Amino acid sequence: MAQKTFTRLVDDLDETIIEKGAGQTVKFSLDGTAYELDLTNEHADELREAFSRYVQAARKTGGQKSTASKPSGTASKSDVSPQAVREWAKANKVELSARGRIPQSVIAQFKAAGN
Repeated sequence: MAQKTFTRLVDDLDETIIEKGAGQTVKFSLDGTAYELDLTNEHADELREAFSRYVQAARKTGGQKSTASKPSGTASKSDVSPQAVREWAKANKVELSARGRIPQSVIAQFKAAGN
């Protein structure tokens, strides 16, 4: 005997069963938390309309990662050892905090010194 399992998409707002092609999963993020809703096309349009004023005024962040190459002249994590840069900076009296990101200007000085 064969068994068939069916998955039905149900609108998360009103529990309407969504027929094939009549709904969608809508993803969005707010305050660092990502959300998903299964909605009929009508409810998805209503959500987008409600957000449209805010989306138009917002800045885009994140999104799909670019496959563009890194601009030349920038250091990647493997270019220099942060510990070596910090030791060099201390020995050469270059002002640098003990923690945090190392400024590109200090890395450039480190490289220019032949390191």
